[in-house]
Amino acid sequence: MTTEKTIPNRKDIPDSDKWDLTSLFKTDNDWELSLAKIEPMAQEIVQYKGKLGTSKETLLEALKKYSELWQTAEIVENYASLMHNADESDNDATDKEGRAQMAVVKASSELSFFDTEITAIDSSKLESWINTPEFSEYKIYIKKLLHLKPYILSEKEERILALQKRPIKRSAYLKMLNLISAQSKLTENSFRLHRQHGVSSLKILTAIYAKLHTKDSTEFLKNTKTHLQVFMQEA
Repeated sequence: MTTEKTIPNRKDIPDSDKWDLTSLFKTDNDWELSLAKIEPMAQEIVQYKGKLGTSKETLLEALKKYSELWQTAEIVENYASLMHNADESDNDATDKEGRAQMAVVKASSELSFFDTEITAIDSSKLESWINTPEFSEYKIYIKKLLHLKPYILSEKEERILALQKRPIKRSAYLKMLNLISAQSKLTENSFRLHRQHGVSSLKILTAIYAKLHTKDSTEFLKNTKTHLQVFMQEA
């Protein structure tokens, strides 16, 4: 007679066989405290709207706060996502992931002006600023923004994209990728883009997709290889 094998419930698995998430947060309460910081951090950055180009000091201040926000948000979201992936039957983990995603979407929407406003700064002035030592941490990020300046969406369009970004599932992402690949003869490997300083592959894909149906799509696709090379720099 053979013994029937069953899959144990997550709660019955020894801790030694589970992911150790204490390197992200020691306790769930620590996670809650960091989650609660996202909204006020975003609101603090909103105060810089319309001021990013006034001086390099102002831009640098805003960039530091912007970076701190997304570092916090990334850890908060990763913790919640890993908890949910470990046990999708855990209602508390599902709730955490949902609240983390909502916080990130709200912050992304409120800060949709950020990249657009940076690219609106006079190029020569911006180049002189980012070539100073104090901007070394943000130079690559701004260089990438300047490279895609002709294809950056308006603040209104960026806000719409931010609001709908999280509900987009992998299947929808792949459908968009397949359509782009078919029209521009690119492969999925070409889109292994690093999310350095908040620049996501979805944002680049959206820019490419938008240009496929405009009068300058031919010129954009001709330069796609260059665009990808810039965005595939190792983090």
